[in-house]
Amino acid sequence: MKQKPPAFQFYPKQWLGDDKVMLMDYDAKGMHMDLVCLSWQQPLPGTIPHDEIILRRWLHDPTEKVWNRVWPQIRRAWKIWGKNNELLYSRGVLREYRKIVSFSKKQAENAQKRWKRRRNTDHAMAMPPHHSGNARAGNALQSSSSPAGLPPNPLLPSATSTATPNGLKLKAGHDPWAVPESEAMTAEDLARIKASLRGPNERREGDSGAGGNEHV
Repeated sequence: MKQKPPAFQFYPKQWLGDDKVMLMDYDAKGMHMDLVCLSWQQPLPGTIPHDEIILRRWLHDPTEKVWNRVWPQIRRAWKIWGKNNELLYSRGVLREYRKIVSFSKKQAENAQKRWKRRRNTDHAMAMPPHHSGNARAGNALQSSSSPAGLPPNPLLPSATSTATPNGLKLKAGHDPWAVPESEAMTAEDLARIKASLRGPNERREGDSGAGGNEHV
C-alpha cells in the first residue's frame, strides 16, 4: 500500500472481553487507548517505542505516583518486538493492519484483472473482419446501392461480374455498359432524323424545283 489506512475497525466485544483491559483502572484504560491510536500512526503500525520517557510525554506526563500505578497495567497489554527490545506492539492492532493490507492487495489485483479483460474485449471488437479484397469491394458496392436488409440490386453490376445488360460476357478491359456497335446510330439515321425535323417549306438538301430553280 502506498498510504497507510487512516482508520481501523474497533470491536467493542473484544475490547470489553480482554481480561488485560478489564483489569485496568479507568485512567489506565484511557491511556492505553491513546497508545493504541498512536501506534496506528507509526511507521510500523501497531508498535510504540519501548521507552517510558517518550510514552509519558505522549500521555501528557502524568505524575510519578500515577505513572507507577497505571504503567504496569498498560504494559501487560503490549508485547516486545524484535531482539533489541526497542519496540512494543499490540497483537490486535498489528493483526488488524495486516488484514487491511491483505484486503487492499486483493482488491487491486481484482481491479487489474477486470481492466485486462475489458481491454482485450475492446481490442477484439475493434479488429476488422478478415475477408479478401474482392469480397470487401463487392460488399461495399452492394451496401452503397441497396438498402439495409434487402438483397442486392440485380440491375447493378457486382465488383466481380463481367456480365453485360444483354447477358453477353466481354473480355477484361472492355466497358460492359457501352452501347454495342450494332445498336449505335449511323449517319443515315442521323440524316433521316434531321429531315423529319424540317418544316414543309424548308428546302431539303439535294431537292430542286421545276426548271431546276431552287426555292426557298
